[in-house]
Amino acid sequence: EIGVRLVGSEMCIRDSHIGTENWKWLLMFKCPCGCADVIHLSLLHKSPQHWTVKSENETFSIYPSINRKIGCKSHFFIKDGDVVWCYDICEN
Repeated sequence: EIGVRLVGSEMCIRDSHIGTENWKWLLMFKCPCGCADVIHLSLLHKSPQHWTVKSENETFSIYPSINRKIGCKSHFFIKDGDVVWCYDICEN
């Protein structure tokens, strides 16, 4: 099972999916900005707004970006286990 948790400033693999062993439908993790809010992402492909988790060589990526509209309003990607902040992309 793949999930995410915040360790320092890095995202790490751990169990945090909700669903059965072969069918995951929700991913939960703490926001990497440090606000301590728990983010809930739907993995249901039939849902109009859903995310995909891809794992490879003990790292993972989540697609599309996570763009919080409430709370801290963070906007970021998780690519190969790292948080990539969208303001970093826009500035470069």
